[in-house]
Amino acid sequence: MATTFRTFVLGNPLYRTYLLYGTGIMIIGLILFKLLYPFPDFFTDSFYYVWVAGHQWEYFVRPLGYSGFLQLVHLFTHSATALVILQYLLLQACSWYLLFTVLYIFRLPDNVAKILLTCVIACPLPYYLANLVASDGLFIILSMYWFTLLLWIVYQPRLWQLLLQAVVLGAVFCVRYNALYYPLVLLAALLLSHTSLRQKAATLGFSLLLLGGVIWQLQRVYDTHTGIRTISNYSGWQMANNALYMYPHIQVVPTDFSDPVSQQLDHMVKTYFDTTGLAQHNHTPRDGAQFMIDIFGPLKAYYRQLASEPPRTSIQAFGQADQAHGRYGRTLIMQHPVPFIRYFVLPNATVYLFPPEEQFGLYAEGRTTVPDEVAAWFGWPDSNISCRFPQLQHMLFIFFPILFLLLHLFVLPATFIFYRSGIYRKLSLAQHRTLILLALMLLFNAGFSILASPVVLRYQLLPLLLLFYVAAVIATTTPVITQFLIRISKSGE
Repeated sequence: MATTFRTFVLGNPLYRTYLLYGTGIMIIGLILFKLLYPFPDFFTDSFYYVWVAGHQWEYFVRPLGYSGFLQLVHLFTHSATALVILQYLLLQACSWYLLFTVLYIFRLPDNVAKILLTCVIACPLPYYLANLVASDGLFIILSMYWFTLLLWIVYQPRLWQLLLQAVVLGAVFCVRYNALYYPLVLLAALLLSHTSLRQKAATLGFSLLLLGGVIWQLQRVYDTHTGIRTISNYSGWQMANNALYMYPHIQVVPTDFSDPVSQQLDHMVKTYFDTTGLAQHNHTPRDGAQFMIDIFGPLKAYYRQLASEPPRTSIQAFGQADQAHGRYGRTLIMQHPVPFIRYFVLPNATVYLFPPEEQFGLYAEGRTTVPDEVAAWFGWPDSNISCRFPQLQHMLFIFFPILFLLLHLFVLPATFIFYRSGIYRKLSLAQHRTLILLALMLLFNAGFSILASPVVLRYQLLPLLLLFYVAAVIATTTPVITQFLIRISKSGE
């Protein structure tokens, strides 16, 4: 009789020991962390999430899922520390669940399991993600849990997993639109699963029905407040921002655009590059969403122009600017695909492989106060915030982009050896299909991050974990790699 997941985890002395001591270490670690960081971490978006929660707005330019989460926690406590603890416990619970699922499916050796368990226990990323008042932590929590369900659907599918993942998928989508590619991952999981064709069709249909309901509701709310039927007021801004990185390297004339709004926007862009001298400098995607956030840039200038025309509200102006920016950016990309690949896609791929620390570089972006409304939300007597070592997180996180790059440099050639030598045949069919799903999740995430999303370290915790697990599976089943690692370990003794 096959060992159940519960028995596999709790019946193994090694895993029980790590669970017991790991839980104690993480509790002590959280206590010490809060002594160093008595207040949560904030950046600009954090304040908007709190404002939306406090005013119970049904519309904002970002998804409202995290603001709803703040409202739910606020029903029970105003404590910021309680919020951080809850986020941390959820992050760690999902991390353990994902790791033990991987260990159960692939039956990795104890020495490899020890390394992976130690990394989960010692990793500082969950502390800082949990301490951040932003959607990042909740998005990763839901994403980890959802993807773990998909791993089970491929390996040992159960009806409750097929149904629950659909609900979690809808919840993830409400928190952040980085989940736009998740339906593709779900489709891959269903194709890889050995469930019947009827179950696959029913699961996909039910998932798309729930997701369609979420999208319909979002479109209805956006249409009510902006007059535009969409689910995001940021995609057009992002597309134009990405296209502008190639602008100094291409020839653009007004007749390239079929609508007067794009022609007007292009005139503003051309003036911006000419007057600022940016056309003479080599700006790359590593500069971040420069053209989106530059208050003197053409994208913000066009938004301000719309907002100044009554009776249009600032929210309506933001949405209409998004539509205009999207048309403009799409036209540039379609007319100049090769320069776009050269000056944005390829450079952004290097940014993905070595993601910037961004928010993790400095506590609260150097702030010592928060808006009064935010302080009132958490029940603080004043708006002052502080921590004992603002630069500590930079010292810790400077290592993670290097680790992310090294894992890619290991996994890519190791995967080639794994398949070229036929070693993948050592895995059972279910194990191999599960490994394929892990790889597809990484590929879809890389593609989406490089083409359509800002690339920052805090978005890449789940891919970092998955890279570790894929590397562990391939390394332990490939003799050439295993022997190489043994020689390295012996040479260091």
